[in-house]
Amino acid sequence: ELTSQAFGAVLGGWAETVLALCVCCFAMATVLGWGLYGLRCARFLFGKESERKFIWLQIAAALLGAALKTGVIWLLAEIFNGLMAIPSLLATVLLSGEAAGLSEHFFRHNHTVD
Repeated sequence: ELTSQAFGAVLGGWAETVLALCVCCFAMATVLGWGLYGLRCARFLFGKESERKFIWLQIAAALLGAALKTGVIWLLAEIFNGLMAIPSLLATVLLSGEAAGLSEHFFRHNHTVD
């Protein structure tokens, strides 16, 4: 709301409408982009048969997100973004030996890095 008021104060009332439209477009693109990304990850991890379940889960999450209070949504978003660190850290630990071996092979066969 503060950003909208600032744009409106500097550029006039039309800027608030344009800003609201831009935010809506950004929100829609984000939901679709994350949805596609999640769908591809679900398919990779659980197979093609998981796609329909993921789509219904995303629809339920979008509807729930529209119905809940903003504070609850931000809390859930922070929790799930934090939980995404777990597989990343696990993969980093499990693949560290592989990465070290590949780095050693690279530097053994390439004496200089450009």
